[in-house]
Amino acid sequence: MAIKLMGVPGEKITRKHKDQETVDFLLINGPTMFVRTPQDYVELAEKTFDGNPVTFFLSVNPIDVKWRELSNLLGIVNKQPRNPLQARYWSTTPYKLGEAGAVKYSAKPCYGEEQEGYIPSDGPDLMRDSMSVHLTQIDGCFDFMVQHQLDPESMPIEDATIEWSEEKSPFTKVARITIPLQDFESAEQDAFCEHLSFNPWHTLPEHQPIGNINRARRMVYDVISVVRHDLNGEEEQEPTSHDIEAK
Repeated sequence: MAIKLMGVPGEKITRKHKDQETVDFLLINGPTMFVRTPQDYVELAEKTFDGNPVTFFLSVNPIDVKWRELSNLLGIVNKQPRNPLQARYWSTTPYKLGEAGAVKYSAKPCYGEEQEGYIPSDGPDLMRDSMSVHLTQIDGCFDFMVQHQLDPESMPIEDATIEWSEEKSPFTKVARITIPLQDFESAEQDAFCEHLSFNPWHTLPEHQPIGNINRARRMVYDVISVVRHDLNGEEEQEPTSHDIEAK
């Protein structure tokens, strides 16, 4: 889930868009990452491209098996949403909250997760089809929430494979996201979406991403955006509220 918040004044961290009045939030459908460090991510990617990703998690010595990483990955794989508008999402990695410490984000469907009634088929475009049908019947709705770090040992900054306990630190709702009834399936909408970029570092310094995974993402997300826009023959730029309304 990628969110672009409009109308946010102040100089942003990312240099190329420092004067733009937008900030980004990125979340996935699991509360934890399946790697502890950027080096682990590279190793997993290499083994995946070689066709044998399981070897990243396994070892002859049971003590060395990456049990938590494997469990986290299986949790995400086994919880793939049929309708993205009815799934919960987490930032998995922490962010600054000004001088108030560290937080993680989550977006939770207002009407509950994976309700029946909006899923037309099991075809190759299931999730897109589900969203399309959903938005002909009812708005999409998410509560956006933050979770404060209360204990640096059990809620670490540098290890995103460890879930921060919601029992110890419950998420607090700070906003509601409404996706109105609409028909989004048009060539213009698809092109507009394709040319957008999202980067967790495109934000205010007060909300800076923290932790080793986030530090690596700063360069990776920037490079991916540049390459994709070059391949598409499009200039990389941030949208404005007028652009959104025009769609």
